[in-house]
Amino acid sequence: MMVEKGNLVSAIKNLSAEESISMDEAKDRIDAYEQQLKRKQQQAQQQIAQGQNKANKSNFVKIIIGLGIIVLTIMMVLWITR
Repeated sequence: MMVEKGNLVSAIKNLSAEESISMDEAKDRIDAYEQQLKRKQQQAQQQIAQGQNKANKSNFVKIIIGLGIIVLTIMMVLWITR
């Protein structure tokens, strides 16, 4: 849970009093809000992970191209110096 247990009871009581709703309904609202926050955090984490994967793939391609250029350069030098 996002709200600590001691604070959860206080939050339920306060919301119940402020909104003139039952404590069960207040708890349900707080639970729904926490679930929404968790979903947003998970989405943000997934976006970060996807961005890192794209960066890793991009770096891998750059390394492979760089190595290819080095190999071609060595082959050309060896061919010219025969």
